[in-house]
Amino acid sequence: MKSKKRLIFWICIAVASVCAGYASYYFSSKQNNEKVYSEMQQEVSQSIEKAAVSSPAASESAPAGAVIPVDFDSLQAQNPDIYAWLYIPGTEISYPVVQHPSDNSHYLNYTIDGTYGYPGSIYTENYNAKDFQDFNTVIYGHNMNDGSMFGSLDEYKDESYLQANSQLIIYLPDRMLTYRIFAGVVFDDRHLLLAYPLTDPESCRSYLDALGSVRDINSHLDTSVPVDEHSRLVTLSTCLNTKANARFLVTAVLTGEEMADGR
Repeated sequence: MKSKKRLIFWICIAVASVCAGYASYYFSSKQNNEKVYSEMQQEVSQSIEKAAVSSPAASESAPAGAVIPVDFDSLQAQNPDIYAWLYIPGTEISYPVVQHPSDNSHYLNYTIDGTYGYPGSIYTENYNAKDFQDFNTVIYGHNMNDGSMFGSLDEYKDESYLQANSQLIIYLPDRMLTYRIFAGVVFDDRHLLLAYPLTDPESCRSYLDALGSVRDINSHLDTSVPVDEHSRLVTLSTCLNTKANARFLVTAVLTGEEMADGR
């Protein structure tokens, strides 16, 4: 009997050691992976601030093009799958956007430098073109507990926060796209681009109707924003840590498009 108890004791010790080792590896790996993004964010944030100060005012005779504060050449030298930068002024969201050419789930588990594990990447699937011309471009990211990646999207459950932080910007190498966020909605976990095919105007209308039909205390829709099946949308999608088989969607409509200065 004593030998059996002793065996169980040592098994428990071994299991605890393995769990402790994994936890240590997980948090160490996560911190290292997040450092990759924080360094990029810092550099781009400085460029955005500099561009805001130095950008010349547009005039009718010599309209100024958009200033692109992202060094895409440098980013794509690190990872050629980086094709856009997502920025929501006034929030923590400022990240490169990637798309793997063949594996739509790759960047769910890999950071932009090829490291496996959390926090993954901010990414789109190849159902979407990379020019943001589709009716709805869906961008995915993990809902991290520390608020990184798409963890801060939870703030859009508050209607006043949605109203105060409604601008969304997508930078591409040759242009800047400006959007107005009009919805923060708790949704089911269906695959949006398969449930609402981009090539069918009726399904595009159905997506907007589905957003408007949600009845949830944490869901808000700004009906004053003009949007229809001919609009161009961006939807940020993340999981809900408090609700299984659900997603939180933040959807914005294109309001402006500027070509880069000199193009």
